Amino acid sequence: MMRRASDFGIRSNRLPEYAVDRNYQLCIGCEVCVRQCSFDLHFVDEDDNLVRSREHRCVGCHRCSILCPTRALTIKLHPAQYRAHGSWSGEHVRDINLQAENGGVVLTGSGNDKYLAKRVNPDIARRHLVNLVKGWSHEIKEILGGMGINSIESLRSNRSQLRGIGLTSEELSILGIKPAGA
Repeated sequence: MMRRASDFGIRSNRLPEYAVDRNYQLCIGCEVCVRQCSFDLHFVDEDDNLVRSREHRCVGCHRCSILCPTRALTIKLHPAQYRAHGSWSGEHVRDINLQAENGGVVLTGSGNDKYLAKRVNPDIARRHLVNLVKGWSHEIKEILGGMGINSIESLRSNRSQLRGIGLTSEELSILGIKPAGA
């Protein structure tokens, strides 16, 4: 029976970014990869009852290869992927192919850098800042715990002992602390 790309859900002419190598001598058909992949990459082929992969859906997270009990899976960059070039990165070529497929234009190259646009987007910046502050909060709690201080509340009650380094006078006044060395 002849199979087409559409049988595997492939609707694009773009090359897959990652290759999924499955060693069928090691694969026991446990379907852990099928259940664990968030991108519906792995599936059981009803024709031969083997676990197969839709490489075009792989994002390279390696979750399936890590959770595979027999280490039958290997995820690597697809060998047919674009090689490095001084003027055209693989991402540039993917953008061009995407434009050719859907007729749209990625608004870059004319003074609209999509990476810069991401950085100046206030919604994205807000999410990044919130994640950064949460990360700092966890790190500070770990450091305080290592010093034998159970909570930041014990420091808040004694603000006269806290000092700020590298903060502006406005930031110091918001925090209600003195500059280091004062």
